[in-house]
Amino acid sequence: DPGNRKGNLTIQPVSLPGMKKPPSATVAEKKGDGKLTIDFTSNGNFKPVPGTYQFFLRGTGVSKYENNPDALKRATENQKRIEKITTDLTVASKKAAANKAQAQKTFDLTSKNAATASEASKAEQLKKVAAAKTALDTATKAAAAATAKTTSATKAKTAAAATTKAATAKAKAKDLKFAVYSPPITVEIKEAPKPPVKK
Repeated sequence: DPGNRKGNLTIQPVSLPGMKKPPSATVAEKKGDGKLTIDFTSNGNFKPVPGTYQFFLRGTGVSKYENNPDALKRATENQKRIEKITTDLTVASKKAAANKAQAQKTFDLTSKNAATASEASKAEQLKKVAAAKTALDTATKAAAAATAKTTSATKAKTAAAATTKAATAKAKAKDLKFAVYSPPITVEIKEAPKPPVKK
């Protein structure tokens, strides 16, 4: 399986007794198989004798390695989640601030009306002032809470962005040399049959 392999895969036999220079074969980057020929006839490079030979095939190459890509995926998803929360809280904070401003206007107006009200309507105007003050206090607390949440979310957003940046740098694909080995291969060489004795 070529997987994340970069460039050719070089295959050679190893631990083959008596072989001076092992033959090799290359498997192209996008290919998953290749052909390696090992000559077991006697020659200048290898002079096998009858017996059992056991050896391995070793493949060496370069692979694109990403360090913990799942961590980058989680960091990216978490950053997006926090960004959405921050956006929603910012909208809510602006709305709470607008409600507070409106409550302040209502309180200021009712206070002004109470100050100029006649004795007959004074009591009624003071009730309106009290209700406006309660509404203002509630709106002020809500605005403060919304601001605090937005501030906290903004800090979390900054931290999440830093985490994603670090995970991105860590997960960046790097070229890594590797070696893989085949299961043991057994070859048995038998003696050539002797010619029949002439009578």
